[in-house]
Order: sequence, then structure tokens, then C-alpha cells
Amino acid sequence: MVIPSFTPEQIVAEFRKDLVNIFYYVDHQKQRLRRAALKAHKFPVSIHGWHTSPMKNNWLYILSAQSKKDYDDTSMVTFVMTFRDQQGKTWAMMQSSVRNEPIVIFYTPHLFARYSKRMNLNLLGEDLIYRYFKYNASTSFSIKTTMLDEREYKQDIVATTTEGVTMGLMTTVGALLKTFISYDMAKGEQIETFMKSEQIRKEMEEKYMEEAYKEYTNAESIPTSL
Repeated sequence: MVIPSFTPEQIVAEFRKDLVNIFYYVDHQKQRLRRAALKAHKFPVSIHGWHTSPMKNNWLYILSAQSKKDYDDTSMVTFVMTFRDQQGKTWAMMQSSVRNEPIVIFYTPHLFARYSKRMNLNLLGEDLIYRYFKYNASTSFSIKTTMLDEREYKQDIVATTTEGVTMGLMTTVGALLKTFISYDMAKGEQIETFMKSEQIRKEMEEKYMEEAYKEYTNAESIPTSL
């Protein structure tokens, strides 16, 4: 079980160790998806639920089928582990890939708050997190590397989803996604241009975001560049 005193490395290790448990549990949920697919008249169809693993971690799972036959190995499966920080705010994490390499992605409480506000949603907690991953689990990443000096650099991330764009940075333990903007906010501008706007630049540089992350992970020296 993830506890506030865990380092980032311990959180990632706990997440990866628990993946086998959620794989096993969700594999036994595919009959639910089969029944839903056979009864459905519109596709895609999905089922979801929350599960407490044997390691006492909280998981969201979403299974989707594109047709009546698409409910077994070809179904789309999303696993998300959630945990609370010392302020009681909920983080989420999932495994994805960037440049064909597996990576763990952290979603901050700030991101979910911005998502709720900018999509005009009246949702909180697990309902909000489910809504986010139901529509935005599939992500396309773009990474921009900036040299800080001859030996150090930082990597900013822009990730496009179905409903908008998330932004953050790479850390030594994975990707940290900090904020969300809807496509409507871009008003037809190129995403790269919109990122440079004063509103988003200021938001990305908010010091308290970094401090909140450090406080939660108990790793004040965690670097934000690789």
C-alpha cells in the first residue's frame, strides 16, 4: 500500500509489483464485458469498476469493446492506481509508453482540478477520475528537450488526448503531468503556440506544484531532469 512517506522510487515499485494482481482480477471481469457487448446496440461499450488489491492499493479498471466479438484479448483495458497525499488530495498513475519505452505516468491533483473546471464538470473524487480516464486514457506524447547547461537538461511533455492537452515534465521516475487545457481554450491556435501564452506558462511554473510533489513524495532533492 502506498503511504505518504514513500519515495518516488518506492511508489513506482509498489505500482509495478501490484500490476500482476490487477491483471489477474480484471481478466476475470471479461465475462461482464462479454455480456454487455452481446446486449449492446451501440459501440464502443465499456464496463468499469474500482478494486482494492491484495496489497491494499486502490485501482480503477475500464474495459471496452468495439464490437460484439471484441471482448476478450482484443478488448481495450485501462488500469489506473490512485492514492492520497498528506493533504488528502488524490493522485493517479498508470503505465504507458513514450518513444516505444514503458513509462509510469503520475497525474497530479491539480490536473484533475483543472480538467473539472475547464470541461465544466460537476464531478469530484473517483467519479471525476473515472470520467477523465474513460475519455483520455489514450495519449499521444511529444517531448521537448531544453539544455540548461553543458551537462543538465529538462524535458517538457505535451500529451494530446481525446478532450484536450495535458502538460508536464519528465522526472527520474517517470512523467509528471501537471495541468490540462481543453481544445476550446486553444481557439484554433497551434498547441505549441498556445503553450507559450502567459496563462499557461505561469501555471506550469507555479512553485507550489513542485513543492506539493516534493512534500508528498518526501523527496526534496528529486530532480526534474534526467
